[in-house]
Amino acid sequence: MSLWDDMARFRMDDFWFDTFDSVLKVITKLGKGALESMSLSDWNCLVRLKAARSDTALQSLFYPGASPDVLANLETKGSSCRREEFLVACTDTTYYEIYTRTQQNPNIRFLDIQAFLHSSRTHRKVLSQVLTHVGQWLNTRMAPVGAQDTKKAQLWEDFLPAFRQRDGDETEAEERARTLQRQILASSRDRVSELTRESARPYLSKLPDAQGEAYLERFSHAIWRDILLVVRDAAGGQFQGPLAKFNRQDPNDLPQRRQSMLMQNVRESVSRIPEISSNPALRNSAALDALMVVVKAWAVEHNEKALQAQRLNQMPPWP
Repeated sequence: MSLWDDMARFRMDDFWFDTFDSVLKVITKLGKGALESMSLSDWNCLVRLKAARSDTALQSLFYPGASPDVLANLETKGSSCRREEFLVACTDTTYYEIYTRTQQNPNIRFLDIQAFLHSSRTHRKVLSQVLTHVGQWLNTRMAPVGAQDTKKAQLWEDFLPAFRQRDGDETEAEERARTLQRQILASSRDRVSELTRESARPYLSKLPDAQGEAYLERFSHAIWRDILLVVRDAAGGQFQGPLAKFNRQDPNDLPQRRQSMLMQNVRESVSRIPEISSNPALRNSAALDALMVVVKAWAVEHNEKALQAQRLNQMPPWP
């Protein structure tokens, strides 16, 4: 019950139902055969597909090692190259149908249910804090919520005034507010380490009502800027308080803090290794953060050795 208790405490408990409802809707789009035969392990395999997936990535998942001839005739020849231990309850026809429907619907997203279920309390609290910030970006008159209140309003409800003003229709406003919550969590849940690193952590507790223009300093960090862009795309023109300037100004014009491209590229490459991406224990942010500490120490150690060798003329200089 710890997960459920935390979700309720952090005013995100309906996101639990939203998540599983989204999964069921995706499976439905993949056809009746998918509804009848897909297992959790099958879904976890599909999670490997990135949002911006290519046909090559899709073929490699469903038909690994298939020759060009087979790839050109998957409907009739693909059965011999099906991935082992994947969609084993499906007939060849259903397997191919799931493949083609995934290909024909590039906007389908396969949510990482395992990561969601195994997220830590700290992880969930950070995401709740992010949603609280966004609520104040769009609504400066939020009703106070007491710690002992038995029925707390959901965080997405703080977004409603912006969408009511924009759309006018209550049902449409509610759906847009829920969708924005899903988008924010989807763009943030794998980047919690960026929100909690030493240089960015203080921003989580500093809300806009008491910060004025100083509040905007956070947007020099890529993660906060990216969240801002998600909100602007969904509710553009409805920012309040110090963020009202972004009703006119493009956040992409903001100066950005330089990040280590070495660390970023290594992290992204490692996260795409199949043995990592398919293992919930290794693909979560905490595990990748721990690995990056080792990589950074390795880089510093070898750079120092190289600089020492340069001083002794044992190694040529580099730019």
